[in-house]
Amino acid sequence: MPDQTPPIPAGWVGGFEQSNPDFAFPDPNLTSLDMLGNLDNIDKLQRQQAVL
Repeated sequence: MPDQTPPIPAGWVGGFEQSNPDFAFPDPNLTSLDMLGNLDNIDKLQRQQAVL
């Protein structure tokens, strides 16, 4: 099966994996990240586009 990974877009700046050694693949450990609920930041909205 050929590699189906799309090319990295020009201008992309990564770094998440390097921000903490535990985040590195192939076995990332993301337990140190806060897992927020769906509406935890609703009070920070300033604008919202109406959807038809």
